[in-house]
Amino acid sequence: MMASSGRLVGLSGAVLALCWFCSGSSADGLNWALHPDPVMGPPDAVIGGLSVLKDGSTFRTWHDHGGPGQERIMHNTSGDGVTWGASAEVYQPSGTNDATPKVRMRNGMFHMWVGSVSGSGVNYATSADGLSWQSVGNVPLLGSAYTVLADPSGFEAWYGGTGIGYRYATSSDGLNWQDEGLAMPLGEFPYEQASAYLDVVKADGFYHMWYSAHSGSGPNRLAYARSRDGRSWQKLGLVNGLDAVSDISTPSVIADGDLFKIWFLRDGGGNNAFYATAEIPEPATLPILAALTLVGRRRRH
Repeated sequence: MMASSGRLVGLSGAVLALCWFCSGSSADGLNWALHPDPVMGPPDAVIGGLSVLKDGSTFRTWHDHGGPGQERIMHNTSGDGVTWGASAEVYQPSGTNDATPKVRMRNGMFHMWVGSVSGSGVNYATSADGLSWQSVGNVPLLGSAYTVLADPSGFEAWYGGTGIGYRYATSSDGLNWQDEGLAMPLGEFPYEQASAYLDVVKADGFYHMWYSAHSGSGPNRLAYARSRDGRSWQKLGLVNGLDAVSDISTPSVIADGDLFKIWFLRDGGGNNAFYATAEIPEPATLPILAALTLVGRRRRH
């Protein structure tokens, strides 16, 4: 039996669930409108991955360009997230096989983690303008698929992927990280047999995660999950609207006004970046948090 408002209730006498919101059934974050054409590609080919943020009214991206052992991070700007200018090299990481960047802003500074889904190490660097970068050090903990969020008090990360699920970590300085435990196991659903790339954003009091999903055959897609605290996640299934694009990888998502905006790559896409949007759901329309889709657990203090 499920409660009619935010109360803890029993489920089959054993499982407890919290009903956050009990009206409506919309679950946007699942339903995307795909831009018909690639928005970035040769000669500014995106090889390993990209990271987009909005700086004032300007969209900025940092993306990998170059072959193994020759990776370099390029920077690009756009007024609308669709039409991008020419790219320029801003950073060359060391010791990585896949220089997929994650760039965040915190307290007026840019922070970048550049690492590999193969676990070959993550470089951490900082910049005052996003163009001139200073290497700070290596982050062994995040040496696999990962994403990072920043706020004035510090940093949060989710990392791992196939085999262990996504773990949660925190840091006060971006270089030294504390593992906080497994946040979202994988393998509960058929589409979670293989997963690596992910991104997380915060909007309207929730964490929103998109992660790569593969059943063992067919194209790689994206799945969507949501959390109140970043440690316990509600899985909401595979996304819709990107079916024309196969083998999706390295999603970069931002919350901008009333929309989620995503840029991503696909295998066989000619190193092009694609773009899509989805509505950010109003909190009152979010579905009930079902006990059987809540995974992970809170950290003990």
